[in-house]
Amino acid sequence: MILKFRRCGSWSAQIPILLVVLLGASFESADAQNGRLTLNGDNPLTNECHSPFLDPGASVKSPLLAVSAGAYHSLALKFDGTVVGWGHNDFGEITIPASANNVVAISAGGYHSLALKANGSLVYWGLNNGGIGIPESETNVATIAAGYSYSLAIKADRTVVGWGEYYYGKFHPVTVPNNATNVVAIAAGYAHSLALKADGTVIGWGDDSYGELDAPASATNVVAIAAGSGFSLALKADGTLVAWGNNNFGQTNIPTAATNIAAIAAGGLHCLALRVDGNVVAWGWDASGETDVPSSATNVVSVSAGYYNSLVLKIDGSVIGWGGDYYGQTTIPEHLNDLAVPVLVNSDVNPNVPGFYTLTYSATNLLGVLETITRTVVVADTTPPTITCPSNLVTDATSPSGAAVSFAPTVSDNCSDAVVNCAPSSGSFFAIGDTVVYCIATDAVGNEAACRFTVHVKGAAEQIKDLIALVPRMGLPSGPANSLIAKLQAAATALDRGNLQVACGILSNFLNEVNVQTGRQLTTTQAKLLIKETPRIRAVLGC
Repeated sequence: MILKFRRCGSWSAQIPILLVVLLGASFESADAQNGRLTLNGDNPLTNECHSPFLDPGASVKSPLLAVSAGAYHSLALKFDGTVVGWGHNDFGEITIPASANNVVAISAGGYHSLALKANGSLVYWGLNNGGIGIPESETNVATIAAGYSYSLAIKADRTVVGWGEYYYGKFHPVTVPNNATNVVAIAAGYAHSLALKADGTVIGWGDDSYGELDAPASATNVVAIAAGSGFSLALKADGTLVAWGNNNFGQTNIPTAATNIAAIAAGGLHCLALRVDGNVVAWGWDASGETDVPSSATNVVSVSAGYYNSLVLKIDGSVIGWGGDYYGQTTIPEHLNDLAVPVLVNSDVNPNVPGFYTLTYSATNLLGVLETITRTVVVADTTPPTITCPSNLVTDATSPSGAAVSFAPTVSDNCSDAVVNCAPSSGSFFAIGDTVVYCIATDAVGNEAACRFTVHVKGAAEQIKDLIALVPRMGLPSGPANSLIAKLQAAATALDRGNLQVACGILSNFLNEVNVQTGRQLTTTQAKLLIKETPRIRAVLGC
């Protein structure tokens, strides 16, 4: 269902670039039309240190020249004469053949696609049931239109040819009437065809179940035509519209906003009209939102209607789609405006070394002019180091003031070495009791991470309790064990009462008894363990 554009002056072959002139508009610049080298992604671009750098690259971009919405697929014509398709592809309708180059017009049908090349030849792809495929004899073509299951073309002599089949009740071969001469535009609907003659009158053939071939008397001085499913639409030279045929969803009820129209399109059961101010009017069937024109559809230069969806091309060469998206036909592909032009980059980025890097891209545009563009990449270290403190530490005091404690937090950084500072620092003297240690890791650019842990230094009282608990575990005979425990308990009682000298004396007696029992009730190993612990406790008491 190809777009039909308003004519200005004498008829000429359907070259899509004329659609811009028809609206009295132009693309942004000649450079844009010939392809401009454009960065993909951000500039400057920040890349985290030690994260793989993925260059988004650059592309030669150009506005699209035309879009065409088929039943369930969509086509776009690029400025370099290549075609892109998206949506339904069960029959290869968006699998663009290599021969589709130097294309000047496109048309998306039901399950097939049609392209007109600059030399007047045609390229066809997609479903070929019923002989939809192009007859070999069709050359010197000036205009094309793909219907649901058939195709039409105007030849250079302004005659019309058609191939494929209509379906209404049964399949009917496409038969172009003899009076289809001096034709300047064609429209292919679901099962009927329209032709606009040079005198501004409209003729039709195919299914007429809804009167879609019966152009009203008001359809004069017509400059553009569109055919939907059982209905017809015509644009007059004064910018007004005429519609006839199936009206079960109001598709032939022209809305009051449809004035000063420059282009029209007919879908399955809905219509689109492009006003000269670049805004779009839509009406008819709306079950899939095909007539819900989005607010972004401004500065539009062409419209196209699919079976349940709508497409528009904006003056900046971008495409907007809405309505049914059952097969992705309104999901506009990324980089749709990119041309297949090689882009070189002459430098690289070391993601392991922070700093500023400049990437220079170069490509030759469609005019053969070499263009360059640069991007700044900042390899940044924005991630704090990772620091892990040791678990809470417990140690015995070695003097009345506490004990020296050493520790080592583990630290790593994604990009550089990190410096760790702890307070109190490792090796410091820690007082008896609990001390919280705070550690901060700082990397080369100042990112910080922190952790903390507790150091508990046991005083004499805790150490005596530990020794009391140790004796029963040594496997001593009950007599010596009870005697040693009694002395330790007495030392603990004296300490609780603040009588340090008594506690010191009792611990001295404890040591004497250990020495006496060594080799008798105590093994040498057992004695050494008790002798080792006791002097430390005495030192903590200041004995």
